[in-house]
Amino acid sequence: PGTGLDHYVGQEKIWSFHGWKVLSFPTGSVRGVPTTLWTYFHAGILDNTDPDTAEKIRESIDEGWMPVYPEEREDGSRPDPSTMFIWRGNYFNQAKGNVAVEEQLWPKLDLVVDINFRMDSTAMYSDIVLPAASHYEKHDLSETDMHTYVHPFTPAVEPLGEAKTDWEIFRLLAEKIQERARERGVEPVEDRKFDRTIDLTTIHDDYVRDWETGEDGALEEDRAAAEFILEHSEETNPEDSDEQITFDDIDDQPQRFLEAGDHWSSDIKDGEAYVPWQDYVHDKN
Repeated sequence: PGTGLDHYVGQEKIWSFHGWKVLSFPTGSVRGVPTTLWTYFHAGILDNTDPDTAEKIRESIDEGWMPVYPEEREDGSRPDPSTMFIWRGNYFNQAKGNVAVEEQLWPKLDLVVDINFRMDSTAMYSDIVLPAASHYEKHDLSETDMHTYVHPFTPAVEPLGEAKTDWEIFRLLAEKIQERARERGVEPVEDRKFDRTIDLTTIHDDYVRDWETGEDGALEEDRAAAEFILEHSEETNPEDSDEQITFDDIDDQPQRFLEAGDHWSSDIKDGEAYVPWQDYVHDKN
């Protein structure tokens, strides 16, 4: 939730991945890291993993196949992480190594911020908890690879107390960072790793800009972010079709995706249930 996307379990594929990717990384540089790998490395779990698995993981890190941040310095050392933002997942429970997380990772962190609508174990171990709106207090998309439909979340009630939607929380954080950066005269920084310029004095303006059209302030609201994902996903807005699924469409009733993107293993066929792996098993691709 929050970037206009909700997923039932959080550990399976999402249909409208391309739209989410364009929204999350508008400059084209994907800055992600596998959470399991990151946890294994920084919580010391890797040291207790079976040797064959540990060897493969270390090889993937050394070869740059799977990045781990903070990155290794020129002298070969690697700094510990100092800040952790946790967004709507119970990381402390889901890490499946909570003892190692508590004993080895948590002492490295100067600040832990949890954006959550529950007071779960992660929230209880965080320095700051930012209360988030739940599913029926905001506009969002809901989808899963267990079926081929997308349906919406729409606010039935206003968020309780100080709770805000995930999208608004991140927007307000960006707004405050931009404000402070301008007050302090923070200069832009060249990010050689991703070939981009980081300018904190425009970070909020950049957050709400539609980078595809250049329109300022176009993505200030949750619904606009959800609409952006639908518009930029081949599953809901195919290039070779005049059909398109909009937020109004799914608000009226759930819609089946118009086609499967290239990261899926079967095509969507009218009147037929989606069966995975047909590209490999039936078509031998």
